[in-house]
Amino acid sequence: MKQQLLFVLDIFCIYVSIKLAAIITMPTNVTIFSYFTGPAIFTICATIALFYIFNLYDLQRLKIKGETIIRVFVGILIANISVAALFFILGHWQFSPKLLLYQGIFSLIFLSSSRFIGGIIFSKIYRDDVLVIGAGESGRLIAKILGSKVKGFIDDDRGKWTKGTEEKPFITGPVLKLQEILKENGIKKVILAVTYNRSKELMDVLLRARISGISIIEMADEYERQEKKVPVHHIQDRWILLEQGFQIYNHELVGKVKRILDIILSFIALICSTPIMLIAAILIKLESKGPAFFSQKRVGLNDQEFTIYKLRSMCNDAEKNGAVWAKKNDARVTSLGKFIRKVRIDELPQFWNILMGDMSLIGPRPERMVFVKELEEEIPYYYIRHTIKPGLTGWAQINYPYGATKEDALHKLEYELYYIKNMSIFFDIKIMLKTAGVMLFGQGSR
Repeated sequence: MKQQLLFVLDIFCIYVSIKLAAIITMPTNVTIFSYFTGPAIFTICATIALFYIFNLYDLQRLKIKGETIIRVFVGILIANISVAALFFILGHWQFSPKLLLYQGIFSLIFLSSSRFIGGIIFSKIYRDDVLVIGAGESGRLIAKILGSKVKGFIDDDRGKWTKGTEEKPFITGPVLKLQEILKENGIKKVILAVTYNRSKELMDVLLRARISGISIIEMADEYERQEKKVPVHHIQDRWILLEQGFQIYNHELVGKVKRILDIILSFIALICSTPIMLIAAILIKLESKGPAFFSQKRVGLNDQEFTIYKLRSMCNDAEKNGAVWAKKNDARVTSLGKFIRKVRIDELPQFWNILMGDMSLIGPRPERMVFVKELEEEIPYYYIRHTIKPGLTGWAQINYPYGATKEDALHKLEYELYYIKNMSIFFDIKIMLKTAGVMLFGQGSR
């Protein structure tokens, strides 16, 4: 609901910006949305689309003030450049440059302000106080995410209760007093954060609370809703077995449509990117010894290895001592390699892998077998990422910076499981759009 309200508020702000710009720059007898309906609607749609690509409907970003302003500015700038380019092509369908300038200035002011004001309003209006059952690791994790919404923990272990502070004491108590505590404090929502050992006593109390109108939510479900990832260490096999989702395993049509899109888009991408790859290959050869392209074995669908192709961005003997994780500011990366990694040019040859069917446009990034075996031993459910084709980009790539440790692999797996659980063609399109924003701001490069 909050995202939808922000979306509507943005449309209103852009509308007001165009209206004010028209009042300043146009004759009083001209009504902008009567004489210039098409240009006005296109301007609104272009700005909203770019805001979506730049993650400006991610409510967490309402708190990142400096970065938010930069993204708003770049979104408006590119939208207005696109509008100006279209108006140049369609000479009879255009605003004046002065109107676009004023509209851009007003939009920057209003859209930046709306995010800060919206953040304050949302925090005041949309309060949904909860109690967390289980004060262990799972309970603490969800409490950290939900912040002040959590009013206390219910746990039979008194040692796990949080005393809180004098300004804001936590409600605490044993499981048997759950309904009493809920009624006294007017709380209608409970999060069940007991991953293991759910006693009959606990389930009886929860059942009574449920039939009295209390909302009971699994910690994993609330975590997934808030963070858009799956808490790997806080789920059990039954959660995967019984949870809704994972439709890709039951509906062949989704896989077939996905493959058709992969073939069409990778073929177009190969044609368009070939000149870029040739120029990059020449520059790589001029900068350092060794081949311009390199190949490497990676693990794909059903643990089958395939050969992945990339433009070389490291020195030729980067792994003379064996396979190692790539890391941030890796000394093995060449000067040109830093640039082509930042803008993802080194990944362009993988469109061939997609065309051949080894990869998909969207999916978990393929890893090497030596690392896969190690990670499968230490990270639960890691094997699930190999039940679909690996991808050129994915939900983990646009939400988590480049990782080079086992801990990073765990965090990325949480995003990958979320993608597999919720996979759809619409979700793939969403990831493609957001990937464009990530590439523009140079996130995740290494």
